[in-house]
Formats: sequence, C-alpha cells, structure tokens
Amino acid sequence: RGDYPRFAEIGPTGPTGFEADIAREIAARLDVELEVVEVTPVNRISKLGEGEVDLVIATMGHNTQRDPTVRFLRPHYFQSETILVGAEDQVSLSWEDLEARLVCTTVGNYSNVVLAPDVGRLMLFSRSQQLIDALLNEMCPLIAQDDSLLLPLISSENQSVRFERKLGFAPVPWGMAMPLGVSAEMVSAMSEILIEMHRDGSFLRLAQDNDV
Repeated sequence: RGDYPRFAEIGPTGPTGFEADIAREIAARLDVELEVVEVTPVNRISKLGEGEVDLVIATMGHNTQRDPTVRFLRPHYFQSETILVGAEDQVSLSWEDLEARLVCTTVGNYSNVVLAPDVGRLMLFSRSQQLIDALLNEMCPLIAQDDSLLLPLISSENQSVRFERKLGFAPVPWGMAMPLGVSAEMVSAMSEILIEMHRDGSFLRLAQDNDV
C-alpha cells in the first residue's frame, strides 16, 4: 500500500514502513530482486489473481471469506482490531447507539460487513488519510479503521489529543498471500522464512524501527 503511515507509504525515495521493510527482508532471503507494486484494499487480491504480483503484504486481514480467493501464508505477522474513534467530549457509546449514528470508514475494510447492518449511515472513503482528515475537519463524528492506523490519534504521547477510542471489535490476524495456484514447495519455503523471521526477532526489530 502507499497510504498507510508506519506500515507502507510511497515517498520520493520509494516505499517506506514496516511492510515495505518486510518485503525487502523476504526478497533478500530469497536472493531475488524486489519489484514493488502499489496496491489498494480494493485491488490487492485481484492483482494476485491476474498475475501482476507474486506476494501481497498489504495490511490484509486473514478471514475465512478470503480463503477461497488467495493462499494465505502461515504464520501471520501482525494482528489488529477495528476501533471506532470520536471526539473526547462525546458521550460514551454502546453498539446499540450506532443505529442512529454516521460512521465513516474506508472501502475494502474487512469489518465493513460487520458495521453496515448496525449503523444509521456508513460513509466510505477511498484512502485512509482522507478518513483521518474527515475526522479532524469534523466532517465525520466517528471513524472506524484498524487500531494500527488510528492509535496515533488517541495516543497519550500526542500532546494535542482530541479523540478517544469509543468501541473495538473484530480482532483479526494480518496475513501475507500468494496466488491459489502457487506450488506446495513454494508455500513451504515461504512459511519457513516467516517462521525464521519470528524466531530471530526480525519482525519485532522491523516493527520497532517503524514505531509499530
């Protein structure tokens, strides 16, 4: 992805962030040249199916709905939950209160299917930064996204914090994915790399390097 702070952004010098560094580490261990393809939550699975990419590392939650379309690798490398964030001066919320509320989120977020039946109105944005800007500009009173994206807004280290976590739901592991037709030998080799990156602390080191 190119729009997810601390995880993957495309800058003047190329991709930066936790997932970009993971991609470089995997390419080095495979001894291959890395070719980065920017994806979005909408097209990341279709690019695998169309053969445009070999491996997706793009904030993608692993759930059973996606298993028939891509081959998720094990072990996973991260976990998050969806949180609703709103202004500190708002009253506390329960899930039942959402039926009379406007909630903003992004296209392609896996938790939208959980939110949609229970909120009064769901407004969708194409990019995560647009979502955050809508909260800051008071266009959206509540926004929903991965806690990994929204925690900086509510962190105690943020001296100008104006927002707080209202609700959390749907914790999900993040997985890397390959096309369904990938060989069993390649899946096994990739899994061994991921196991070793957990074992030798590489995932933790790269996360800390990127303030994740």
